[in-house]
Amino acid sequence: MNDEEIRYSVSFNRAAPPDFDGVDFEEAERALADRLSAERSVEALNDLLWLYKTTGCEDRARACLEDLLEDEQDLEMRALYHVYAGQSSERTGKYDDAIKQYRAAMGLEPSAPFTAYYLHNNLGYCLNLNGQYEDGERLCRMAIRVDPSRPNAHKNLGISLAALGQLRAAADAWIAATRANAADDRALGLLESMLADRPELLQTYPELSARIADCRKAVAFARDVMSNA
Repeated sequence: MNDEEIRYSVSFNRAAPPDFDGVDFEEAERALADRLSAERSVEALNDLLWLYKTTGCEDRARACLEDLLEDEQDLEMRALYHVYAGQSSERTGKYDDAIKQYRAAMGLEPSAPFTAYYLHNNLGYCLNLNGQYEDGERLCRMAIRVDPSRPNAHKNLGISLAALGQLRAAADAWIAATRANAADDRALGLLESMLADRPELLQTYPELSARIADCRKAVAFARDVMSNA
């Protein structure tokens, strides 16, 4: 497939999460916890964790996940709980704890695509923050092998590659992220920031200008769609 044939994807939020505006927190938490206890389903857990996320109660989210881990025997579910705990730790800036959670999940060798993707991507992201860019690159590539259609790992791979001095490869990764979802403009922002610091890349990579122009058009289209939704 040549560049002219490549199409950009635009995806927005998945199924709308519960809306807790104006809802009494204690009542909502009790109802959702009762549902989780009765169902033990991922959907019920996601709703409860969404309540904690949107109300800033990440300590309760982690306590909930720790309780679930105590009783859970299924290795796939245990891995998912560790990934969720890592994401919660990330949201409060506790990256060392997040890394511990992701490494615990890694030891369980999950095969479910969602868990495997976010495990490798998120651990790669955290290792990038620690300056462990080679390990970050390896993990992001593993996430991309699980699901190349998501933008996150392409974006984080670009961060690894840019830090390792592989600027052309970093640009390609950020373009791939934008192609995967033009509604997420973070990768384009990283690419433009790199070019502001290293404009000579445009001389050694002559096709890049046209590719960036395509990314900008796709992002502008996505913004227009969102503003009129």
